[in-house]
Amino acid sequence: MEKGMAESYAAGVAADRVNQATSTIFFDKGMIRSKIVLLKIAEAVMNLICIICVACAFNPYVSQATFLEFVASTGIIVAVILGVLYVFHIREKVAQLLRLNFTECVFAAVWCFFFFAASTASVVHGSSYQYQQALIAAGFFGYLSMVLYGIDAFLMFHAWRTGQTAAAQQASEQVTTPAY
Repeated sequence: MEKGMAESYAAGVAADRVNQATSTIFFDKGMIRSKIVLLKIAEAVMNLICIICVACAFNPYVSQATFLEFVASTGIIVAVILGVLYVFHIREKVAQLLRLNFTECVFAAVWCFFFFAASTASVVHGSSYQYQQALIAAGFFGYLSMVLYGIDAFLMFHAWRTGQTAAAQQASEQVTTPAY
């Protein structure tokens, strides 16, 4: 590596460290209305509806229902954690360390597949036995969750490939004094 390239690389690394050190954690109302956070909220709501439907089933202890409940409850936990990371801008601090775009892409793709499998098993079991219509409803909402996780996986794959982040700028007030 040439001397000039090494110096420019070192300057870039130092600038990145300064940017990481100066970023602050703050609540951003505007981030709640962003498409990625709204997607996380929609995922959490659909997962909650799946859990409620499974709980209303005549026999919620069959393996198909418990698998759907596990997938949905894990989805709620992860969606809430990621939503908090986005809204409080904690994600920018750990994004490069944890490679969050790639990690979120893989998680969303795996959960899309898990929702497909769990919803299919739940619908098949619900249609095979009497008084299991709640499992059919849970499977329907599981399919909706599968679509949401598929969209999330696509968006995170695109963000990972382009190197984008979902960061919002902190609103800074600019105070001006009148000239007398």
